[in-house]
Amino acid sequence: MFALSAALLVGLINGFLISRLKLDALITTLAALILWRGIAQVVGDGKLVPFVNPTFEALGKGYLGSIPIQVVIAAVAIAGAFFCIRSTLFGRHIVAVGGNEEAARLAGIRAERVKYIVYIISALLAGVAGLVETARLGMGDPSKIGVNAEFDAIAAVVVGGTPFSGGRANIPGTVVGALLMQVISTSFNMLLIPFTWSLVLKSVIILFAIFLQRPREV
Repeated sequence: MFALSAALLVGLINGFLISRLKLDALITTLAALILWRGIAQVVGDGKLVPFVNPTFEALGKGYLGSIPIQVVIAAVAIAGAFFCIRSTLFGRHIVAVGGNEEAARLAGIRAERVKYIVYIISALLAGVAGLVETARLGMGDPSKIGVNAEFDAIAAVVVGGTPFSGGRANIPGTVVGALLMQVISTSFNMLLIPFTWSLVLKSVIILFAIFLQRPREV
């Protein structure tokens, strides 16, 4: 609960900085990533923090029948996001604010509240992902866990068909993009190719996806 409470706090702070103080969303969240990772390393004294707790470790290593629990958690998150975007008024508000915040305000949407909730949900999901990965490894390691995860997240969204300019959210495409990023990482490891080369390939894929999304001249 403490970890999720901390994630909630991060979401609230990000929401305040971006919604109220009008700071750039990408820069603010990247700065928050560096800040909180640094704080975690200070708290842990820069060391690995091993633990033994079978109940908690089940999050990352357990099975529900023949399906890994982490897959079940991911499926629930994906289904929830898909339902929210496609079938709820709040989901439509998210897309509207992402596409044109000023127009959304003029249409009567409380854009600041929508952004607050989105950043809180995002932070909580990131907290859940961190707990799953920590449970899988059986230790806390703030210097390694989640490194380059933000890069894969951006790549998955862009490759999945969601434009940087906003106005559209493609949940199934994002899932496919995430799987593609994982396939690339796994393939490079299996072929004994240095991991850094996978980052090069992912960068090229991101640039190509953005190129395809560029505004076309009429």
